[in-house]
Amino acid sequence: MSLWERAQPVSAAPSWWQYSEDRRRKWAPFHVWAQDDRGGHYMSIFAGSAGAEGHEDLTFRFRPRLDPDVRLVRIVFEGPDTALPVEVALPT
Repeated sequence: MSLWERAQPVSAAPSWWQYSEDRRRKWAPFHVWAQDDRGGHYMSIFAGSAGAEGHEDLTFRFRPRLDPDVRLVRIVFEGPDTALPVEVALPT
């Protein structure tokens, strides 16, 4: 299993979830996906979270398996009005 296939930790503050007024429903404020420098696309799978002081630690897994020739991955947090790309250079 490669580093990419293992869980990828991320933190959100104060919380990852958005709640309805009655707190009976919750949803993620962003869709998370990735693309690589060779044109591959990856979907994220939410793999859990844990509350911590002032933030929440999140875990995502990505599929499919990463091409071994990839050197750069852009992880995108995409909401209804904006997107935040984060570029990760992989070791050669």
